[in-house]
Amino acid sequence: MNILNNFRFKTWHFILLFAIMFVSTSILANIKIGTIPPKVENSHCIEISDKTFSDAISSNISFVLLYKDDSDLCKKMEYNLNILSAKKEGSAGYYKLNIEKYPGRYSKYNISGTPSILVFRDGKEIERIMGVVPVENLEIIYNRAAK
Repeated sequence: MNILNNFRFKTWHFILLFAIMFVSTSILANIKIGTIPPKVENSHCIEISDKTFSDAISSNISFVLLYKDDSDLCKKMEYNLNILSAKKEGSAGYYKLNIEKYPGRYSKYNISGTPSILVFRDGKEIERIMGVVPVENLEIIYNRAAK
């Protein structure tokens, strides 16, 4: 019992704890993200531009993926959106906008990083998704938006 009373945290304890947390978080993130497809074949996400953006979001429910070409995480998110669009066929619009080509949208919607998905209902933003989200969570967000 005397040993516990004299125990004091040292700097190396905190460094070790931080290292363990960092490694475990990295491992869990890689497991959760899974394999990232090299290329999305037959994408259901329609490429839009600044000129077609307003028309795209004016329909009932629209998911707009803001992405960068060289990002594997953006490819994974597009892959997940394609799975959602196949499950909810014809019930919403699925679009993608390359932020590098149209940086004005980046600042207009105050995007802090990619991938980001903006969910619109009748032209108004109702939800914002940042980062890679599993298909199950996208379904929950879709069901909430459809109400």
